[in-house]
Amino acid sequence: MNETEAHSAAMGVSAVSSSAVEDAPAPRARALTTQRWLGWGPASAAAVIGALSLLAPIGWSGLWAPYELEVADFSRRIAVTLHGAEALAIPGANNTVPTLSDLGKGQLPFSSVAIGFQLLGLSDWAGRLPLALAAAAGVAALFALVSRLMDRVAAAYSAIALVTMPLYFLHARTMLGDGVTLAAASLAVAGLGASAFAPAARWTGRAGWVLLALVGLLAGFGARGLLLGVAVPSLGVGLGWLAWRLAGFGGSSRTSSVAGALSLALGVAACALGLWVMSRGSPDAYLELLGAKHAEPAKLPTHDSSLHQLGFGLFPWSAIAPCALALVLGQERQSSERAALRFCLACVVVVALALHGLTAPYVGVLPFVGTFAVAGLIGIAFRDAESPEQRMRLVALVAAALLVVFLSDLRSYPEESLLPFAVGNPPLPESFTAAAKRWMTIGTLGCLLAMLPALGDLPTERKAPALALRSGRRWLDTLGAAYGGKLRWALGAVALLLGAAALLARLAARGVALPLPSVFHERPELLSALFALVPLVVFGPSLVLIGRDLLVSALSALPFPRARLGLIAFAAFGLALSLGYYPALAAQVSPRDVFESFRQQAKPGEPLAVLGQAAKVAPYYAGPDVRTPKTARAGLDFLLEAPAERRWLVFGAKDLGTLNQLYRQNAAPPSNLPVLDAISSEVLLASNQLLSGETNQNPLAAWIGSERPTPARPLDVDLNGQLRCLGWAVTERDGTPVDEARTGRAYDFRIYYEVLASVSGTWKTFIHIDGNRRRFNGDHDTLQGKYPFRLWQKGDYVVDVYPFELEPHFAGTTYDVYFGLFSGDKRMTVKHGKHTDNRIEGGRLVVR
Repeated sequence: MNETEAHSAAMGVSAVSSSAVEDAPAPRARALTTQRWLGWGPASAAAVIGALSLLAPIGWSGLWAPYELEVADFSRRIAVTLHGAEALAIPGANNTVPTLSDLGKGQLPFSSVAIGFQLLGLSDWAGRLPLALAAAAGVAALFALVSRLMDRVAAAYSAIALVTMPLYFLHARTMLGDGVTLAAASLAVAGLGASAFAPAARWTGRAGWVLLALVGLLAGFGARGLLLGVAVPSLGVGLGWLAWRLAGFGGSSRTSSVAGALSLALGVAACALGLWVMSRGSPDAYLELLGAKHAEPAKLPTHDSSLHQLGFGLFPWSAIAPCALALVLGQERQSSERAALRFCLACVVVVALALHGLTAPYVGVLPFVGTFAVAGLIGIAFRDAESPEQRMRLVALVAAALLVVFLSDLRSYPEESLLPFAVGNPPLPESFTAAAKRWMTIGTLGCLLAMLPALGDLPTERKAPALALRSGRRWLDTLGAAYGGKLRWALGAVALLLGAAALLARLAARGVALPLPSVFHERPELLSALFALVPLVVFGPSLVLIGRDLLVSALSALPFPRARLGLIAFAAFGLALSLGYYPALAAQVSPRDVFESFRQQAKPGEPLAVLGQAAKVAPYYAGPDVRTPKTARAGLDFLLEAPAERRWLVFGAKDLGTLNQLYRQNAAPPSNLPVLDAISSEVLLASNQLLSGETNQNPLAAWIGSERPTPARPLDVDLNGQLRCLGWAVTERDGTPVDEARTGRAYDFRIYYEVLASVSGTWKTFIHIDGNRRRFNGDHDTLQGKYPFRLWQKGDYVVDVYPFELEPHFAGTTYDVYFGLFSGDKRMTVKHGKHTDNRIEGGRLVVR
């Protein structure tokens, strides 16, 4: 089956009037029936993917404090006071009904969570389930709208895109509160759009769409007020209806015209009233009519903030979204209903962008309510791409460029992946940074590799492997005959010279004394790359031609249009983010896994205390019988007040330094706080006893000790009578010392101290590797800023570890090493030992 046939076979039902079907011959009617059934294949795939993305992970991750926890606590209090769920009251906690000012947004999301708690008990998944079900209803509404005005295949594509967008599935299954808002907008647009644009139908069907629109509008108002909850869907559909009529698409019924006009009028009224409240209203009016708390942000956000959120909140689909908008607006041949759908979704996106940009300076950046419309445009674009007449090369190139840009940002700033949560600028856990970069790199490259052949303009004829090899050989024949065969000999001579140069450079890099120019010593990899360039020029085009022909052969054998490969790749990456990346991230920021570790390691009756924000999460995972000390000192006192009894403490990473110092003061001999679970860099589990077979996972143990170290390069330098520098070393990442360093390899620079007295002030570390008119500057926070100098106490041995890597131009020279401590323009005074201007003279370092 060729691509045209596959496209025809995969087509779903378009909007066909009942009279046309009745007048069609029997074979045509049977074909339409077949198309209807074929449309259910992608629809079934969308249902499975949606269930996995929205429902499966709701219990995989714990509550994120303080963001989810705050919503959960308000919802619990609503359930206790307004829904009569007295069993959810927590002794000693606030169990009163929260005010609208406390909530900071519409009450509907909190009431939804409260119903989950009331029916299913106080747990994370019980509170998330109503939001996930609401989000599923929003997906179903989008599917129904696109299916009604276009076909089931496009509807399935739209649904798949929506459920794999981080901005949608994260708010669908977390108790942040805006899952209801996003779903309500989809419900309202589906009801209004079908009422205004769908062909004439029975009054019962039209009444169903109207009811759906009312439910969506009321839910939107209850969640986010007039502007985002009501004006975006109604004004978007109304403007789409107006543009549709002005474009010359007629033939709609009077009922449809009334529905479109009413939607436009309601949108204009809601927008006008909402903008008036935003500019002149009181704080109470903000909460009651805008569904948000008025707050002047530190940095005034604009439309750029909304676009920034969309770029990473819809990733990887955000690389396709701009092209999808351009494509759906550029279609000329389309039926009246298909044109209406494109106008409707495009106008909803534009109105949502405008109102989010206008409200951002007053209420901050909120989750984009037009997410479903963007997904609909993307689904339609992929459906259009299946047509053989479409030329998608430019789309593929633009999307590839955007993917590369997003990947570059995510590798440089991995915390951007937190933007879909729309909770400000929380830091990404350090323990997850490397994994975040791997996830994004692998997934983005997979999308690139699948999208370019899926959307790029490739030949459609299928070639046998022998013919593909012949295509590659033609290039070699052409190259060999160029300039009467002289080019072939010239390339051979160049390859020989560059090969000899590369060999000499490698020998020089290994220390062989050769009278060569400095480039042979400093840039051996450059000469090797030049040598590899010759065979790349000779054989590269042949390999490209062979690969292209083999790829065309493989794509032509697919049982579906090759454009669907792009959709599959993006959906697979989005689903991997949903089921893998974000649950793994949540495990780093939620204390749930720590409580699970306590249940596994602790014996019945062993007391537990929770310090800091994690104390508010304890009732959800450890029950009410948990102590909650208010300070780090009180937490340590709890651990140590009964030495014969094993006790446990859950605490945040910010308290680790203080707890460790206090524990070292009380332990004899001084030792580090026993940490039994440090998988998360944000929440840890400690005990007062370390039993046989258990390992202390205290992250500070790599820096703080009580035994004198033996540095590979010993020194004896007194720093202001407070510290003694015992030496330094350059080591592999596993701690093995090296005598010489090589460029391009990862090392640790270790500085060893003995604490002689309390260290006053705040200091940073500098490292200078000087020589041959070059300097490597290694200024950094001592101990990464996690164990301040005020916590260092007499008798401690401290190792400052600084990861570094020397660039290639440092090769082939011996350098002088200097280091020390500085604060601003001042360096810590060296009272004894070799130094130059308070820079400790460490000795020499050979770099190869």
